[in-house]
Amino acid sequence: MVSISNFGDLAVLSVDNPGVWTDAEAAALLHPDDARRVQTALTDLGYTVIPEEPLWAPYDGVWDPAVFGPSEPSWWIRYFDYL
Repeated sequence: MVSISNFGDLAVLSVDNPGVWTDAEAAALLHPDDARRVQTALTDLGYTVIPEEPLWAPYDGVWDPAVFGPSEPSWWIRYFDYL
């Protein structure tokens, strides 16, 4: 699964749904040729492919609770979730 950021030209390649597998597990599950082909296509389209796992860390930037809701924001929510 490819997720495209709401802000900028960032993309994440996940196996299944985002947040299900660690980056190491995803690399083991996704055939290297498939991963390379998708990453090449995304790069050719101008996207920067980033690892998913660091995006689950708490967001430490400025945020409005009215926008992020009752949960603590993560980098994933900030850049890839619907706000």
